Amino acid sequence: MTFEEFKASVEQWAQDRGIYEHSTALAQCLKAVSELGELADHAIKGDRDAMKDDIGDIAVCLVNVARMEGVGIGAGRVNNHDRLPKEVAVASCAKAISDLTLMAGIYQAKGCAPTGIGAYGDLPGQLRYAFGHLVMIADECGFTIEECCEHAWREIKDRKGRMVPGGAFVKEGEEMSNNTGGPAFPESGARGMAAGGEGMSLRDYFAAKAVSAVWNRLSDMPLDYAADFTAEAAYKIADAMLKEREK
Repeated sequence: MTFEEFKASVEQWAQDRGIYEHSTALAQCLKAVSELGELADHAIKGDRDAMKDDIGDIAVCLVNVARMEGVGIGAGRVNNHDRLPKEVAVASCAKAISDLTLMAGIYQAKGCAPTGIGAYGDLPGQLRYAFGHLVMIADECGFTIEECCEHAWREIKDRKGRMVPGGAFVKEGEEMSNNTGGPAFPESGARGMAAGGEGMSLRDYFAAKAVSAVWNRLSDMPLDYAADFTAEAAYKIADAMLKEREK
């Protein structure tokens, strides 16, 4: 599988699943940062096979960022870099992607189109730079980037489901409300509640509690961005609380 074949396949897969409609470049960058954590852990453990999977997963995220921002990327290694131990290569890549994520977040918050070198940095150039570091890691691990990408594609190509408004990915056959935690105040027949009614779910209650804290951190950002981000973050906090509650 060539890199161009991988790129076209991922773009079609993401389009079919609503990722370009309901996600953002910042969200995809943050997902790449999450995958970087796994890559760093596997680098420390010397688990090359797991690193191959991680590299491919990060490539998927960066392909999505490139598509969302209209940036062309290729499978070239970063120039003017000496060969580095894989742990150092991972650290260098982490910085490149972290810088990209910050840049994407600033552009999104300011409502700017990151089409070139601007007041907040060169996002297209930083994206290509970050991907070049990913190629470098693959090289240091003894893989080609195409091998890593093909491995990732085999893992995701048959995943079913769609991304829904708010950025959550719902697997086929699942409902968003599957894990609500049950009713927050499970007293049937209470004043103002019909007998047998459940009222607000625990998930909604947790999210409502988280909203003000998130909103206060974003009050100086554009309303549309702040509202969408607040809603998404509040429910992510609620889901994390439900998961911890089940332990």
